[in-house]
Amino acid sequence: MKVLRQTFNQDELQLKQPNRQPPSILKRIASGDKSAVRDCVEIYGSQIWTAAKKFTDSTVQAETIVLKIFDDILRNSQNYDAARSSEAEFVGLIIYRRLVCRKSLTTTGENRS
Repeated sequence: MKVLRQTFNQDELQLKQPNRQPPSILKRIASGDKSAVRDCVEIYGSQIWTAAKKFTDSTVQAETIVLKIFDDILRNSQNYDAARSSEAEFVGLIIYRRLVCRKSLTTTGENRS
């Protein structure tokens, strides 16, 4: 046993776990994982709500926008590519597009959300 201790460092005897990242929330949503939707709401919900409240005049309008943003996230989850952006950047872009689209429609006279 003494020979083994001298030959091998204690760290070398430990089994190394593969360094695997869990699948992204968006990839899980795209694959049909229902729990991923709940995780998405938990992680991004407050960011989406805050952005919607800043760009709307009422709570009802903000709620409508939040639902549309989550719908956009669900519908576009299969387009997420981790090589092109982080998940947070992808979600942020969806938020931005939805809010800019809404803002441009309200400033041109149309009142759609």
